[in-house]
Amino acid sequence: MFNLSYFGPLQYTPYDLLPGLYTVADHRNRDSTRWICTYADGQRHKTALFALMRRMGQNEQPSDWDIHHIVEGHHFADIDFRAELDRMYQNQLPCVFIHRREEHTLYTRLARTGAVSQLFRGQGMPRTAAERSKSVANEARDPRNRTALRKRVEDLRSFYKGVYMGDPVLTTIANNVLDEALKKL
Repeated sequence: MFNLSYFGPLQYTPYDLLPGLYTVADHRNRDSTRWICTYADGQRHKTALFALMRRMGQNEQPSDWDIHHIVEGHHFADIDFRAELDRMYQNQLPCVFIHRREEHTLYTRLARTGAVSQLFRGQGMPRTAAERSKSVANEARDPRNRTALRKRVEDLRSFYKGVYMGDPVLTTIANNVLDEALKKL
């Protein structure tokens, strides 16, 4: 289930025809909206959403659009203080429909560079997100690790602030996801 606190101060509208999809005004075009959802809800409703758009005169090709995790799952694993990534990746972490060529390729490339991974992960951390999620949850149990773990969250906050610079919707939602993670530490 989508955690509505991820919207924070943003004005959002639940889309009743497709439960689990929400619209937020798109700062780039006042006549446009961003579609926010969980990955599972996005997958479930993608065909119907684009069919609805076609009926409304917006002829978009569904294959040109991806469902993008606003905070990448492999980054969330590094701050998953309760080892919930398996459930949260599909059913809670917020996603946005974005254009494959224009946005998703750029965001994915930035998030997956080796340099970015080195910035947020301690030495010797497991390679897979699932293993890191469990490792981080173990780290979080020891109060002596909390300062370093908080710093990791703040480092990710800086990364996403830079990646989503100029996009207040994605920046706000990413910040709110990181705030919620900190509450679990």
